[in-house]
Amino acid sequence: MAQDIVNENQKISYTNLDFSSIYVEVINLIKQLTYRWDPSISDESDPGVVLVKLSSLIADKCNYNIDKNVLETFPLSVTQNGNARQLYDQLGYYMDWYESAYVPVLLSWIGDTTDSSVSYTIPKFTPITDSESSHIYSLIGAEGVEDTIVSDTILPADGKSVTVIAMEGTPVQYQFENETVITAQMVDPISRRLYFPHSYVSQNGVFIKNTAQENYSSWKRVNNLYENSFNELRYVFGYDSNSDTCFLEFPDNYAELFGSGIEITYLVIPQETSNIPAQALNQFLAPISIGGNANIVLDSSNVKITNYIAASGHKDIESIDEAYINYKRTVGTFKTLITLRDYLNYIRSQELDICSNAFVCDRTNDIQSTYKIMSNQHDLDTIIIKVEQVIDKTLIESTFDYKFVKTNDTEVVPTKTYYEIIDNNLSEVTIEGTPNPKENNWYELQSIAPHTKDALSPFSLKFYLLRKAIALNNKTAYNQTFSMMKPYPDFDSLLGDTSHLEHVYEDLLPLGENTYKKSQDQAWLETKSYWLYDEDTELFTLISDTSLFDTSPASNSNVYEIDVEALLPHTIMFKGVY
Repeated sequence: MAQDIVNENQKISYTNLDFSSIYVEVINLIKQLTYRWDPSISDESDPGVVLVKLSSLIADKCNYNIDKNVLETFPLSVTQNGNARQLYDQLGYYMDWYESAYVPVLLSWIGDTTDSSVSYTIPKFTPITDSESSHIYSLIGAEGVEDTIVSDTILPADGKSVTVIAMEGTPVQYQFENETVITAQMVDPISRRLYFPHSYVSQNGVFIKNTAQENYSSWKRVNNLYENSFNELRYVFGYDSNSDTCFLEFPDNYAELFGSGIEITYLVIPQETSNIPAQALNQFLAPISIGGNANIVLDSSNVKITNYIAASGHKDIESIDEAYINYKRTVGTFKTLITLRDYLNYIRSQELDICSNAFVCDRTNDIQSTYKIMSNQHDLDTIIIKVEQVIDKTLIESTFDYKFVKTNDTEVVPTKTYYEIIDNNLSEVTIEGTPNPKENNWYELQSIAPHTKDALSPFSLKFYLLRKAIALNNKTAYNQTFSMMKPYPDFDSLLGDTSHLEHVYEDLLPLGENTYKKSQDQAWLETKSYWLYDEDTELFTLISDTSLFDTSPASNSNVYEIDVEALLPHTIMFKGVY
């Protein structure tokens, strides 16, 4: 219990403000003010005693509310969601709202293939669903290098499959008084906000484009409008707890950025939902009429829809307890990276969300290129960190050092040049006949071993990233989370928004045994994932549709599967990384 703070001059407590303390304090104060009435010996029915107790009770209630209001200003004790969002926003941490799951979907034409040159255009944001219409996803477009490219889907009528990224939620066109083109005059000029009519809007499911353009990738969602350049197309997604509505907040120069107007499409997701399993999506939410011709309708009779893997990425509202834990992970880092822990926290932060686990190393602790030696010097145990030496490839062909040594050749080697000592100088030998170089004490040039260097420089960094868990619904999916990410991200771009030293991002050394092994399965198993090996690029690609293969995995020399036994020895290095 906190020590009571008392004013010695007035004998008034400033910390014990509950009913019991206040009641005793008031009684003592009455005794000091008058000798005619002593409430401590009065009957409980005395109106004066009743009034003293009532005033103490009211003071107790007021002090309780004051204490609760004070506690709402600290991360550890805040209890109201609206207060927590404002508090963490001031501290530089931004609580997450709902986020839509995403999943790649295969679309295949199964109708008449008489005219295989024909193709059909499926509009972007077309909703698809499962057999019970309980889960609705929207077709967004093709997957790009950094993000999903919002676009229409071109479905060929030759039976070939196309892959489209679908996101969880029902698409809604934002309207302001029945107008879909949002101009600067429609934005609240004081708060610079547009409010959604729905509460369950996905924060990663808002798509904005300028009118008369089809590029949805220009507008970016950020957490802070003031850390970007002045003319960038950016917005903040937020939640107003007072009105229980979501909103978009734009920069000060939003009128200039809007131009003639913008169009907004957003996804609304159910309040209680989760990632769907594989093979769940199988039909359009409603048939699609092509080109206004009612005779050409796309539905489940001519278009096959399937998600070959489970959806991933769905997030519910970040709770206050989760926000406190996530805030502590980033409170000392934000976007200034100094220590290895800073890099690890940023890589594993929810802002990136690219891996299931990670380990960041430099020349002091790398698990591949450094090792520790126990030494005893002057009766003291000392740990010496050694960095593995490698050949400096920049010196192999340019700065070899040479020395003259006596040759051991008993016969002349045509590719060599021999030297002999004449007048204390080495001179090149003119070879005649078949002399014996060794007997003649001839010399030859011998290169000194190539220069070596430390495998890691003081500015080297290595990132060991484990694959992000998509859906842990089987053993194979679980084992895949123990394998390295491939391909590795571009760390210059990944860390581009942060302040950090210029580093050399070193490649990881091979793990020894191959991650993949040739599959021996005599049939395609639905519970297992298979990869196709490309001999030209030497890359493994996940096989999304096994129906395209006429033979079993064992009969196809380029079909591989994860070698779990080869992976397990390499997972020990990540034990204890949190």
